[in-house]
Amino acid sequence: MPSRVSNNLFYSYIGGLLLSLLSITYAHTIDQVYMELSPEKKEFKALVFIDAGYCLPEYRGDENQDAPDRDWLLGLSERAHVRLRQEAEKYMQSSIKFMQDEVTVPYQVSFPDYASTPYDFYESLVQSPILRVELRGKYLSSGGSLQASWNDLYEANLLVELIWQDGEERQENLLTIEPGSAIDLGVQISPFEGQSSEQAENDEPVITAQKGGWWRFVKIGFDHIIPLGVDHIVFVIGLFLFSPTWRPLLHQTITFTVAHSITLALALLGIVTFHTKWVEVIIALSIVYVAVENLWTKEMGKRRLILVFLFGLLHGLGFGSVLGEYPLPKDKLMFGITGFNVGVELGQVVVLVICFLTIGWFKKSFKWIRIVGSLIIGSVGLYWVIQRIMG
Repeated sequence: MPSRVSNNLFYSYIGGLLLSLLSITYAHTIDQVYMELSPEKKEFKALVFIDAGYCLPEYRGDENQDAPDRDWLLGLSERAHVRLRQEAEKYMQSSIKFMQDEVTVPYQVSFPDYASTPYDFYESLVQSPILRVELRGKYLSSGGSLQASWNDLYEANLLVELIWQDGEERQENLLTIEPGSAIDLGVQISPFEGQSSEQAENDEPVITAQKGGWWRFVKIGFDHIIPLGVDHIVFVIGLFLFSPTWRPLLHQTITFTVAHSITLALALLGIVTFHTKWVEVIIALSIVYVAVENLWTKEMGKRRLILVFLFGLLHGLGFGSVLGEYPLPKDKLMFGITGFNVGVELGQVVVLVICFLTIGWFKKSFKWIRIVGSLIIGSVGLYWVIQRIMG
């Protein structure tokens, strides 16, 4: 067992490391593109929020190339801005396709950020270089259902928020399109060939999609655990292997939840900034530490809870980088954070339930499951540490 002095030194080191991480400039790594889609009377309008660096071929797809920040976007020369718009339009036209019953609907591309002088770029909560791209297309007179496809080559998802007016109430529904996939958007257009111009102008598209509301943020949070958050799943399994009983597990998960909720809110409010790469490295280190401690600690103590809290702060920064890619208005910030947190907790509960159900078959052999499982988890965490440092 380590001495009291070495424990204090270790906590001081972790605390200092956390503080240093909070002072490092944030570098954005894209894993999704967000689009607001508004069906109108005879046309649709879509506003795409995308990392400007991702529009350029020299950044997109290069894992060893650090993504630029917002200062990079603001400092581009006029010639570079022209090229950025050209490349962004090429990327939109090649990646996003709209159809009515599988017949392509063409659209025009414009850039509202460049409509004023100086240019008015979107201020992301996590200081990403966000570029807004507007897509406008006219419905085909044959009518039918509106679909969209997404053909990104580098595994980024397209989040589509369908927005429409139902009387005086604004309705929203969030959809996800994975790379290489197409979905029906839930927009039904009536045929308007042969109608008078007055009739055509008065026809509204029928929206058959369900409301998204608060639950869309719950889904984003849940998806970040299952199936996307493999490192977070491994960390939770590590907490479970410490002891498969509810009391110590409850202490750890509550501590972890409180901690990651704090840094998630602070990151999205812009109070702290961080470098994603090193946060991911320390998250991997937290997995290694939890696995090692499982091997030589048998009873729950303050040291364990303090470490879980510190590592929860780091995991919260990781969650912040995900939710930060969603262009959430500040007046809806807490609305989004609470939904996202609920989704994360639901994902963690599912992981724990699966663990309990699995251990039920091998309860008498748990001592060896704890040892072997912790060794495997520690090895995986160490591999991620090396991979993330090198990458």
